[in-house]
Amino acid sequence: MTVIVGTASATELIRRSDQLTALYRDVFSVAPYFEPPEAVAGFADRLRQHAHRRDFRAVLALDGERLVGAAYGYRGEPGQWWHDVVRQVLAPEVAARWLRDSFEVVQIAVRPDAQGQGTGGRLHDALIGVVPNRTAVLTTSQLESPATYLYRSRGWTKLHHRLVFPGGSVQFSVYGLIS
Repeated sequence: MTVIVGTASATELIRRSDQLTALYRDVFSVAPYFEPPEAVAGFADRLRQHAHRRDFRAVLALDGERLVGAAYGYRGEPGQWWHDVVRQVLAPEVAARWLRDSFEVVQIAVRPDAQGQGTGGRLHDALIGVVPNRTAVLTTSQLESPATYLYRSRGWTKLHHRLVFPGGSVQFSVYGLIS
């Protein structure tokens, strides 16, 4: 497998929304995330909304034309659902430090059959390597996984654990990275 990781425009992500939805389903509908079918069904709409946010940035991992991974994020701002939920669970001084000028990593996903080959790390580095924000923040399952290992190995700090998003039941941890 020869995987090429490179930046992608919002237009390209929208064009590949069916492939990205399948990737999302394959990665996030199973343990440790357990995203319900309605979350998978709404992914393409969320992606379209996110693609118009300030400082939107995306990278894809392709093996030829086959999408094997993707990562994207944008500048976090008050009034955005994720930003506001996370702000509520962090201590005020922690929220001020980490969310004031942050790049929110929405997802880093690699197909299960392509995991363990460094693609997640390459996606991470390509996405985070040039963000202009002071910090980067994300949430991931609280359970130990390749994702938690990746983030810790790249210097991410756990800011909060046991976050349950409204309407959900899975516990997440909030991580931060000084850019």
